[in-house]
Formats: sequence, C-alpha cells, structure tokens
Amino acid sequence: MSARAAWWAAPLVASVILSLGTPLPVLGDEPPSNTARRGLGAGAGRHAESHADDAAAATQRPGQRTPRVATREPAWSIHGLGFVGLTRFAAKRTFEAVLGEAGGQVAGGGVRVAHRSGFFGQVDGSRFVATGERVFVSGGQVFPLGIPTEVTVTPVDVTGGYRYVRRPRTARPGVTARPARTQPLVIPWVGAGFGQVRYKESADFAKAGDDTDEAFRSYHLVGGVDVPIWRWLSAGVDAGYRWVPDALGQGGVSKEFGDKTLGGSTIRVRVLVGR
Repeated sequence: MSARAAWWAAPLVASVILSLGTPLPVLGDEPPSNTARRGLGAGAGRHAESHADDAAAATQRPGQRTPRVATREPAWSIHGLGFVGLTRFAAKRTFEAVLGEAGGQVAGGGVRVAHRSGFFGQVDGSRFVATGERVFVSGGQVFPLGIPTEVTVTPVDVTGGYRYVRRPRTARPGVTARPARTQPLVIPWVGAGFGQVRYKESADFAKAGDDTDEAFRSYHLVGGVDVPIWRWLSAGVDAGYRWVPDALGQGGVSKEFGDKTLGGSTIRVRVLVGR
C-alpha cells in the first residue's frame, strides 16, 4: 500500500477498533440507564426508610423506653364521693344552749359529673345529728329542763363550679417542649350553688306542736383540693359556708338570743371513686 492510501485508511481502522471495544446492547435487553432509573423507584424508597429506622435504633440507648404518648381524657367523667367533716353553726348561742356545743360531726355523699374543660356539677347531701335537752331562757340565763332532745340537720346541695385542668403545652418554633404530666399532683376547685336544709327537733314527752320539722332554702360557697391517688381513686379536702336565712328566730331559744340563720361553716375530708 502506498503512503497516500495508508494515510486515508488510518482513520477508518481506528474507528472500527473503537466500535469493537464498546459493548453493544443485545436485542431485548434494557439499556443500563433504564435499569438505574428503575432502581430509584419504590424499592429505593423502602431501602431509604429501612436505613432511617436503623439510624433511629442506633441512636436509642440500650434499655431506653420509647416515650408514651398521652391519650386525651374522655369528654365527661363521673365520680361518686363520700365525706366526713365538722360543722359549726352561725346560731352559736342557740345550739350551745340546747346541745352544749355549736356544732359537731357531719357525714354524707353525692355524685359529681365533670367535663374535661374543667366545669363540673355536683349533688350531695349530709347529715348532722346531736342530742341535748330542752332549756328555758330568761334574762339571758339558760335553765335546763332535763328533757332529752334530738336535733337533726340535713342539707342537700346542688353545686356548679370549676376545677383546674392542665392544658397541653405548645412548642415554640425551634424549641422542643417537654411533655407535660397528664394530671397535676393537686387539683384545686371552687363552686357555688343552692339547696335545701331540713331541720328537725324532737323531744321525749313532747306535746303536739312542740317538735319541729321544717325545710328551708339555702345558698353556699365551697372550695377545695383533690389529690389523685390511683386511676380510679382520689382524696381531697374542702371548706364551705352555707346561708339559711330566716330559718330561726320565730320562737323558743333562738328568739331569745336573736339568732335567725341556720347556716354555718363546714370543713370536710372526702374520697372520690370513678373516672
């Protein structure tokens, strides 16, 4: 071959050699680019999630528990309650003259229905019973007559009020909020309402009309705290004042001392059962 022909043939030979060195796709096979694209689909997403779970598990220390998410409380809850306490009547001189003291022990129970917003309604009743004797009052002096007398005071109260509810905390942007307790250690509450007080006085050897059995309208304020003990059990203490206007003073000892109200103050320790 002449030098001129070799000069023209060299580029052609180089092209053939390069084409033989490049793998050509076989009929029916997919191009490598398609295979790569298919690998970035759903299968790759699952692999990414698996790697994320593995990373999260690696960051969790051995023995560390997964934080529990607090569940939302039911919209309504109902509790039965029982209590014992002490009461002191506003008509101090009248009760001291007949019973020897101005108050004593009370006991009772009731039902409370509460909404998770904090508002509640409650109905409860209590009873005070004490034994004394009939007396005669003259010139401010008390003269016992030796006739046994039993005094019973039975209030029934309807109360509406509000009890403290812990609100969930809202995280500020860029700040991780600490999880709040679902229930505080102490729950304060206040309430007010109305009711009825039944006053009964009976004595041995009493004549017709000597005994008393009447009911009067009452009004009250009350407040206290509850302490959760267990999921279904709480304990608490409360104090209140009751007004019973114009229940006394129409006759007898209360008229002599000028006492007109049957109300007074009460402090109670109570137990609540329910959810």
